[in-house]
Amino acid sequence: MLGSYDLETQAVSLDLDPRWLELVAEVQDRRVELRDNFLRGFPVAEKYGDNAVASADVVEVVDDSLEMFLLQLAGTPLPERLQSFPERLGTRRAGQGVPESLLLEGVRTNFAVLWEAFKQAAGEAESELLVAQVETLIGLVEQQVSRVQRAYLTESQRLSQDTRRTIDHALARFITGDLLSQSELTLLAEALGAPSDGELWVALLSPSGVPLERLLAPWRASLSWQGVFVLLSPDHAQPDLPAEARGVITRHPAPLDRLPALVREMTRLTTPLQHSGVAYLDDLVLHSAHASAAGHFDDPASVLGRDFFEIREVEQTRLRETLRAFAETGTVGGAAALLFCHRNTVVTRMRRVEALTGYNPLVPRQLAILAVFLGLW
Repeated sequence: MLGSYDLETQAVSLDLDPRWLELVAEVQDRRVELRDNFLRGFPVAEKYGDNAVASADVVEVVDDSLEMFLLQLAGTPLPERLQSFPERLGTRRAGQGVPESLLLEGVRTNFAVLWEAFKQAAGEAESELLVAQVETLIGLVEQQVSRVQRAYLTESQRLSQDTRRTIDHALARFITGDLLSQSELTLLAEALGAPSDGELWVALLSPSGVPLERLLAPWRASLSWQGVFVLLSPDHAQPDLPAEARGVITRHPAPLDRLPALVREMTRLTTPLQHSGVAYLDDLVLHSAHASAAGHFDDPASVLGRDFFEIREVEQTRLRETLRAFAETGTVGGAAALLFCHRNTVVTRMRRVEALTGYNPLVPRQLAILAVFLGLW
């Protein structure tokens, strides 16, 4: 039966039968074999994959673990280097990014190998002796698992907090206009899980009306700033947003070094985020351009001429939709796909617009003028 456990020496107080000590010694002599058995049952390359855990690291951990268990089962105080072994293991694996479930699987695999070795050494003749120590073995293992797990969780929380602080500090400086060094930019990108030359989705959302866990869950990072949330994600696809969310988002991922200008522009265009729903940044830019440019003219026809505004409303609507689709996709084929029509139909309508207004939609500058004065957004 499992007796008391001395935390100072980390030895188990047992009524040790001489036959049990002989059994432990026999298993100790097979430690190299046991290590090989563990590696067969827990193949490093297959289990850890791209995680930063070298085979030599695993071998060292297995050797120390076996030595620790066997010394404890023999009632021998642990040397100083093994007294904190479970904590060192949990801390190390957390820093290496090993999933908790995989770490605990390794610890239990080690015990399974050790148990099998004791069964073989005891045989039928000493089976009763082994049965008498079952609770001792299980108690030791569960105790070590608990210590490893606590250390792992403590270190994971510390690393998470450090990463959070790194992101928040860098983003706060970045957004307010401070330039980051290349090393700081790289660190920020790593904290966000993106390459420093990669691209990020950026959103600026009001927290009102949406539970924070629903608002923030799909995003990699968030920063509360000037009463709104700046949300970032390096994912390829646009992260989901709750239907009741309110704010602005980029239409496409943007390079990390464009983040300050993007956020400042979002703030300028959305303060205090009065519009309903979530708008795309480029749409708000066009709205703003329309408000400032077209506002100088009482009559858009003074710029575009009157012909466009005198055609039937149904044709006006069709031409506006075609221009909007072309502006959104950037190509005639893309506009045709968006409108479910033939590309020649798009070309014909573009020519019709040019004939009516004098502005060619295929020329970007002229398309921008049409967008402003026709109120496409």
